[in-house]
Amino acid sequence: MLGLVGLAKWYGGWLAKRYGIGENELSLRALVAALPFIFLLVVFIIWLFRFSIQPKPKSTKETLEKIKFA
Repeated sequence: MLGLVGLAKWYGGWLAKRYGIGENELSLRALVAALPFIFLLVVFIIWLFRFSIQPKPKSTKETLEKIKFA
């Protein structure tokens, strides 16, 4: 997550230098310029939820088998 914050800070500075889009600017060109970062953020959030939620065993038998082979 810290890497994404650093990437956002760098990207914001690059946009300001290259295209003159400030950090507090709200416009269509600012939205279009932010789309690549927004896409990366959405992919990261989906990845985070996809791999952090583990299915729970449905029965005692499955729980015992999971403990037995752990």
